Amino acid sequence: MRRTYCPNDCDFQRYYQSQAGSGLSNIRIYKGFPYQRGYGIGTVMKRFGIPLLEFLGKHLLSTGMSIGSDILAKKNIRDSVRQRLKEGSKSAVKDGLSKLSTLVDQAGSGRKVYKRKKITKTKIKKRDIFG
Repeated sequence: MRRTYCPNDCDFQRYYQSQAGSGLSNIRIYKGFPYQRGYGIGTVMKRFGIPLLEFLGKHLLSTGMSIGSDILAKKNIRDSVRQRLKEGSKSAVKDGLSKLSTLVDQAGSGRKVYKRKKITKTKIKKRDIFG
């Protein structure tokens, strides 16, 4: 009869004691976590989403401030919003591409290679009793 594996039902202590014999009376077994932790969808969002929101937030804030200054200068709101959103999106794309290019470009001199010293073998002179 086949039985499905369930870690909650298994008695590892009894199993390992029967394997080891009478040498281990009090053995402690680490079962681990019942679920995976890290590198799920939340970790991906945290890793890439938060920096992206910070980057876009800075550009949206500067665009909003320029729109506000236009409104205070009594300019047409619709024309101001259109113009400033175009300018803000162009600057955000330009800054984003420059940041990506700095991340993609590699820098450094690479791995340092050390040269081995050559070991020269010296001949052992045979000593002669007459020489």
